[in-house]
Amino acid sequence: MRRSDLLALIKDAPHRLIPRCVITQSSGKQRIIDSADQGGQTMYSADFNKLVLCSPLRPAQRIQATLATMTVTQQQEAAQTDAWETGGSPMRESDTLGCMVMFYHHVWQEPAFQVYAGLFFGLPLAVTSFNRYSRLVEALGRRLCGALVSLYFDDASLTDWRSSQGSAQWAFKTLNELLGTPLAPDKRLANFLEQGMYTRIGCSGLGAIKQRQLSKDRILTPEL
Repeated sequence: MRRSDLLALIKDAPHRLIPRCVITQSSGKQRIIDSADQGGQTMYSADFNKLVLCSPLRPAQRIQATLATMTVTQQQEAAQTDAWETGGSPMRESDTLGCMVMFYHHVWQEPAFQVYAGLFFGLPLAVTSFNRYSRLVEALGRRLCGALVSLYFDDASLTDWRSSQGSAQWAFKTLNELLGTPLAPDKRLANFLEQGMYTRIGCSGLGAIKQRQLSKDRILTPEL
């Protein structure tokens, strides 16, 4: 969108723009990157990958697609005996004001702006999910494992029935191991603690982190 469209969308709210830059790697290959650091504009660069952003609506869309295949009786039974579980960090509307990218549009001959609607990873790490491999793994997870999974670059979000007892997570984990790109155990430990869906189960780990914030005398394990 153009500058005027951006301001109309956010209603002139204070915001921060991330310049989209082009970097030259040691091999001579040029790559575009969204960065808070200074860098050249992408006037002469091109990216033919399909742009796909992970939306905080993905869990709701996955549940909606599943319910559409069920009869009314099955839906009523599931509502009484089961529940949905998922994890992730949906972006708040206020966070989007700090997660916008800007690049020079060679057709418009003026700056262009893009508001991120995906998961919020912090200003320096706001990246575009254009990695082809992550799209492949996402597709294989859905088609081969029957898992309701979406990927944002290399981070996965799963939705599953509580009664399945983590079978979708196990199947997707096994798939990645067979592909030669296993999920990092250390990251799964950290994600377990940071997701509110585990309620009281995760409180013990979060308590240790909170105590470390209040006192440097507290010691955390290397994983944390």
